[in-house]
Amino acid sequence: MPEINHRDLDKHLKSGENLDQTILIFGDSCLADSAMAKLMAHIFKGKEPGINYEKADGLSGIGNAIEFLMTKSFFPGSKLVCITDAKIFESKEDLPGIIAKSKQAFDKDDKKKASKLLLKFIAESGLDLASITAANFHEKIGLSSEDDWAWDIINHIRQNGITADEGQGDSSIIEKTIDKGLPKNHFLVLICDSVDKRKTGYKKFSSTALIVNCQIPKGDRKADKDAQDVIFREKAAEMLGPLKKNLDSPAFMALRDMTGDDLRVFSENLKLLADFSGERQKITKEDVNNVLARTKQDPIYEFTNSLGSKDLESSLFFMRSILDSGAHPLQILASMINLVRRLLVVKSFCDGQNGRAWRKGMSYNDFQNAVMPSVTSVDSDLTGIITNWLSASMPANSRKVQAAKTDLLMAKGTSPYPLYLLFQKVSAFAMGELLSFFEELSRLDLKMKTSGGDNVLLIESLIIKICVITDKK
Repeated sequence: MPEINHRDLDKHLKSGENLDQTILIFGDSCLADSAMAKLMAHIFKGKEPGINYEKADGLSGIGNAIEFLMTKSFFPGSKLVCITDAKIFESKEDLPGIIAKSKQAFDKDDKKKASKLLLKFIAESGLDLASITAANFHEKIGLSSEDDWAWDIINHIRQNGITADEGQGDSSIIEKTIDKGLPKNHFLVLICDSVDKRKTGYKKFSSTALIVNCQIPKGDRKADKDAQDVIFREKAAEMLGPLKKNLDSPAFMALRDMTGDDLRVFSENLKLLADFSGERQKITKEDVNNVLARTKQDPIYEFTNSLGSKDLESSLFFMRSILDSGAHPLQILASMINLVRRLLVVKSFCDGQNGRAWRKGMSYNDFQNAVMPSVTSVDSDLTGIITNWLSASMPANSRKVQAAKTDLLMAKGTSPYPLYLLFQKVSAFAMGELLSFFEELSRLDLKMKTSGGDNVLLIESLIIKICVITDKK
């Protein structure tokens, strides 16, 4: 089956041809999510898939999902397995990403996963593990002199006899499964960022699988920019068409300038604009400026966003901007306390059993589907506990029902997108680090309210500590 562009997928599905049982989607994650939604609607005929659908993360192991795929179903209808971050036909352009993911696994004390990813990097780079020593590993792997974590993983690999074959086991499992052939009406969808068509086996694979190209041109040539605009305009039409709304040309250009080349951010901002425009059909440049620029220019939001990202220069810049606008230093301190409190709540969730579905770098759609149900459940349980406490403290003859109020709920507001951004930031902090910052903020709050001193200097000092210091505990 020849490769098709994502915009031709609808036509292909309506052609009446039998759908290939193996499907590879590569490219932009937002377009890939749209393609996956179309495939699911086609395979399950618009109905909910129920237990006939399973999703797996290619970075965390796929054995159970493949076993599920190859087992004959006791229930009628098609069966579908989707593997995201699939390790198959990857391009060498992805090597920096593999190293980054290995480091993330190391930071979470998942040495098995870190070893698997590092071995994959070594194999794809054409390196020989035996030739890597304590003196040359920085240079060979392309890391800075401070990245000693990689040497710890190399030692772990050697001490435990982990082999390159083990490091690339998931790719081998996928290839063997495809070669064996899938049961009738069983489908396997593989999603990845990019593919290297020069890889061994790709030609054979492409002759028996449907390949959907969801890439967005990244160049700065006029042809690339024009192609990007076409994709963004198509996304706008796809989202606004069912709402009977449209985006005029000045509004489109303003939105593109404000969101850059990230199609997912563009889509999220478009949702906000659609809500803001109310009953009006046309979304204008004024809507873009009123809705998005106001958030973008909010110094408190920009300050906490920079601080949560450990961006020292921007954090100090926005702190001074807030003070120049006439705000009191205590307002800055209050925003810092609120940020660290929220980071603590999310970090506690991520470190616990309910947070196992979260992984750094996951898409917004995956976050909504895999993480938000657990977030909602935890928030609901907490609200119930607080409500019971309040009821227990009320007189027995009281009929007044008190609403539970707490700052410890994770989901606030109607959109989960701000929470998604917070989850991304929390990965950069250790629990001990956040607890230490919260204690220091409490002491600083007391000091600023009870004694003299240069409050701005004290806040600056703590900002520097939050952005620079990293606790490995």
